[in-house]
This record gives sequence, structure tokens and C-alpha cells, in this order.
Amino acid sequence: SIQDNVFEGYNSTGVVVQGGAEGGDYGLIQGNVIRNGTEGIRFQKTGHISVKENAIYSNSTRGILIEDSQDILIRGNRIAQHPEDGIRVVGTSSGINVHMNDIYNNGIGDSGIHNVTGITVEATVNWWGSPRGPFAPSNTVSGAVEYNPWLGDSLGTMPDISVSVPGLDFGHIHIDETTDTTFYIHNVGGD
Repeated sequence: SIQDNVFEGYNSTGVVVQGGAEGGDYGLIQGNVIRNGTEGIRFQKTGHISVKENAIYSNSTRGILIEDSQDILIRGNRIAQHPEDGIRVVGTSSGINVHMNDIYNNGIGDSGIHNVTGITVEATVNWWGSPRGPFAPSNTVSGAVEYNPWLGDSLGTMPDISVSVPGLDFGHIHIDETTDTTFYIHNVGGD
């Protein structure tokens, strides 16, 4: 795991993860600040890595490069202010999931996500710098990217919602776990 570090002012890539995808690597890159270098994170021929809750911004090329890698989860990050792409996916990469991120202000004419593999990158429920989604310059997606639905506001400004009903236990849902639950909410407070 690479956690709770500051990578700043380097002349190459801040974090490089290379090799081992066929052996079943499992790794975590979490809580880091990766800024003002050449490239934020590079994955080469690896897999089964989670990138969570990092601030990846103001690097001189791109935020994240995924090359010939499988099963990469990118969740809860800020990926912004790169002159090229926020995320670029190349080679034989597959199983790339990008959800619940703020991806904005990446290079004009380049993309928030640029996928050249032909294998769909799942990138739903992200903030693209606009409530209209990834359509303005520096917020676009290119290649096979599934981006709908998207968030209408930045994760940093989304309200927390809490539900409490005396005598009713909703249980616990962990990050990266899914469940189907139906709630009926009746507003009796008038707001």
C-alpha cells in the first residue's frame, strides 16, 4: 500500500506500479497528494489495484496512465489541472472502473478520460466540472467510455444524507460493496 504521502516537484512519475497482473497483485494507493511532477500515477502490466481518495493535480502531462493493466478501481479522487488527459488508458487494459471522482480542467482538446483500447472504461457517477457532464473542453471523454449517469456537482460540495429511524437497523454497507434497497421518504417538515 501507498498511503498518506505527498509527492511533489518530481521530474518523472510520482507513483509507478509495474508488473504482476497475472499473479494477482492487490494494492492500494490512498490518501496521497500527487502534484507538480511530470505524471501522477502510471500502471504498467499490473492489476487489481485500488486508487482512492487522492488529490492528483497540476502535473505537467497527465494525472493517471493505465497501460496493459487489468482491474484498476479509481474512486473518490480529485484528478485535475493537467495539460493532457486526466486519465489515459492504452494497450490491452481492461476492467477499468472510474467512479465518484472529481475529474475537471484537464487540457483543452484532451480528455478527462481518453481510452484508446476499444474496451469500455466504466466511468459513471463522476463530476466533470459541469452539471452538464463531460461535454465542455477539458471535461470530455474520448474512446469507449461509459459516463452516464454523472454527478451534477463536485464531491466536495455534495451534501451528506443521513437516515435514522428509531427501531430500524439498515445494517452496514462498505465501500465497493453493492446492495439494492428501496427507501420511501415522506417529508413532514415542510422543507
